[in-house]
Amino acid sequence: MMEKKRTSGQSKRLEAINISLSNPLYSGSIEYQTHVQDIGWQGWKANGQMAGTSGQSKRLEAIRIKLTGEMANNMTSTIEYIHKNLAG
Repeated sequence: MMEKKRTSGQSKRLEAINISLSNPLYSGSIEYQTHVQDIGWQGWKANGQMAGTSGQSKRLEAIRIKLTGEMANNMTSTIEYIHKNLAG
C-alpha cells in the first residue's frame, strides 16, 4: 500500500521520493533518479529505495523514471519530469 502525504498552500518542498510497484504485470523493475538542489543528479535508486535527501531542506528539482526488463518492452520506458522553477 502506498503512503500518501499532502500539503496545500504551505509552500513545502518535495525533498525525497520512493517508488515501488505492487503486483506488476511484467517482470523487471522501476528505477528513478533525482536532481537535488545544490547537489545535482544523484545515483539511480530502485524498488522503494529513497531518492533525494532527508532533513537537509534540499528540494527535488527533477525526477527521471525508467522501467527495466519486460516492463520496458511493454510499457513507456522513460519518463522525465522537470520542475518548471529550476534554480538557475
